[in-house]
Amino acid sequence: MPYGWHRCERPPNQASPGKKARCDLPVEFHQANAHHLSCPDNTFDAVFCECTLCHLDIGQALKEMVRVTKPGGRMGIHNLCWQKDVPDTIQQRFAEVEKERPETLAGWGSWFDRMGLVEIRTVDKSQVYLRWVKEDKRRLGLFGQFKIILAVLKRWGYAGYRGIRESQQI
Repeated sequence: MPYGWHRCERPPNQASPGKKARCDLPVEFHQANAHHLSCPDNTFDAVFCECTLCHLDIGQALKEMVRVTKPGGRMGIHNLCWQKDVPDTIQQRFAEVEKERPETLAGWGSWFDRMGLVEIRTVDKSQVYLRWVKEDKRRLGLFGQFKIILAVLKRWGYAGYRGIRESQQI
């Protein structure tokens, strides 16, 4: 059975109370610290990290991913990526707003290279993200988008809403 780690109290394959689960995959999820995984060395044929490395000590998390991957196994990430070298001031502001530190494609490739990985391939999927945003807005409609704005304002106030808008603009 596949095994997964997550940083939330509720595993990704479990729905919120009253909502339908997003998937029925036979994955066993456990809450864990990506910097110190509890599995023995060389446990998995494949290890994948979804939208998380930007929030972590990238080097330590990748070391752990490499450690638990069997020799000849596969590793993959799906994460935010700067399109080009972005001025330090913008990167710093994004880190303050989002608590994330993305890399460029070359930067992610460099991290994998430093970990001793081979057959490194980096792929720009930014156009997919833009399509997702457009599809989500269309699916939600104006009323759905308004409900989200109200929920953000209720939870985080105007400062939270302003932070989200600033993040989107960056």
